[in-house]
Amino acid sequence: MEPQPLEPVPAPAPAAAEPSLSVLQRAVAIFSRPTAAWSGLKTRGQWWFPLIIVTVVNVAFSAALWERAILPMQLDAMEEQVSAGKMEPAALDRAETMMRSPAGLAFAALPWVILSPLFSMIAALILMAAVGFMLGGQLPFRPAFEVATWSGLIQIPGVIVTGILAWSKQTMEGVHVSLAALLPEPDKTDLVMRSIVGVLDGLGPFGIWWIAVVIIGASVLSGVPRKRVAWSVGGIYVGLLVFFVVLGGMFRRGG
Repeated sequence: MEPQPLEPVPAPAPAAAEPSLSVLQRAVAIFSRPTAAWSGLKTRGQWWFPLIIVTVVNVAFSAALWERAILPMQLDAMEEQVSAGKMEPAALDRAETMMRSPAGLAFAALPWVILSPLFSMIAALILMAAVGFMLGGQLPFRPAFEVATWSGLIQIPGVIVTGILAWSKQTMEGVHVSLAALLPEPDKTDLVMRSIVGVLDGLGPFGIWWIAVVIIGASVLSGVPRKRVAWSVGGIYVGLLVFFVVLGGMFRRGG
């Protein structure tokens, strides 16, 4: 009996390409369906869109509140230095003249063109360390940068609410969108209470919403279970928040 020829083994069907979203669809999904907002980002980068939006919002925020809230707060701080003998009145006059000029407005708003990308890059590096190195997930820089930039859209509602409160108060001092609003405004020399207020601000509803979207995005793009990502990324966020709040309080008190 002659052996029958072997039939060729059919090649496995190629995996279906992950559907991608348009930038507008993804922007809506970030707020409405964050678990489905990351489809297609492994193969097609769209980080430029949220980065532009967040940068424009931050520039507009600084420009709109400069004369109304930011500048009065800074001038009050300088007047306190004059009263304490740490600054000459003539230096205050020169500083006020410069700050009320178009150049002062530009110095307040335009740095966000650099700071917004810089903060996103730092956040991406932290995500790489937290998910890639600590948890062993696959999260190179570009997907981490996608998570950092797209989740940044979550901060826009908080910026708008903060701007409305600052406009009504005509100062940025004492503006809180968190449980810190229920506490009396601490004295500038009270490092402990100012640190508590700062931590509460960082753990306000918009801060928690933002870090939750970051965790979801990092989990989806890395393949690491969400609970593990939450412990790693959430722990790093709280640790850095406490560190920088305390450090900032020490610098303010020293000044």
